[in-house]
Amino acid sequence: MPAGPHDSEPPHWLDPPRWWRRTRPLRWLVLLAGLAWAGYVLGLFERLHWEDRALPQVLGGDGTHPDNGLFTRVAVGVALADRFRSYAGVEAIRATLQSEGHEDFRIAMRRAPDSPRYPAYRFDTLVVDAYRHLGAEGQLSLHFFNNRLYEAEFVPVDPRSYARKLRSLELQRDANARAEKVDGHLRVASTVELAVSAVGQHLGTRPYVLWQDLRLIDERALWDQRFGSIPKRIVTR
Repeated sequence: MPAGPHDSEPPHWLDPPRWWRRTRPLRWLVLLAGLAWAGYVLGLFERLHWEDRALPQVLGGDGTHPDNGLFTRVAVGVALADRFRSYAGVEAIRATLQSEGHEDFRIAMRRAPDSPRYPAYRFDTLVVDAYRHLGAEGQLSLHFFNNRLYEAEFVPVDPRSYARKLRSLELQRDANARAEKVDGHLRVASTVELAVSAVGQHLGTRPYVLWQDLRLIDERALWDQRFGSIPKRIVTR
């Protein structure tokens, strides 16, 4: 006897629902949307690695940003801390210090891996204890941006004695005893006289003299303005 309309077997629990079988275009749309979402989620985890490694290979380039040269170029430097020259590299400065008998110094580095998304980003700091400037002992810190010296800072052990010697730099002092001088690309600033004053001692002012090459200071600011918001992996040591 032929089977009647009510004699069919019940659907298996693995069978798709009837509405799914009737909407074949919708099935493909849902499938494609699922694949797109999975690709997006995986991309969140791999985006940095892909952009830093695979993108240069796809484009056939060397993996550097087109403005890299703008932030690594070298120019004629100015004297920082009276004897170092801005734009000098880390190894050159270290060799100079070692030749003068300074072996007890520390180097710290902060950098981001090379990427086509941003130009070179590397900062080195070289710290020398028991350094002497104008005959006074103190701590010297030398700061480098992309292997170019841009700033030197000296913190004297005896600020009061050093303040008298510092007058030879002929800095312009304001009413608060802060001192500064700009000569071309060179900026020299000091808080030493403020630190030894009654106001400075009450405020706990840190005594230092700072020498800067304004070209590299502006370059740092430009880098931060244009590329500072881009996510990057920072490596320090």
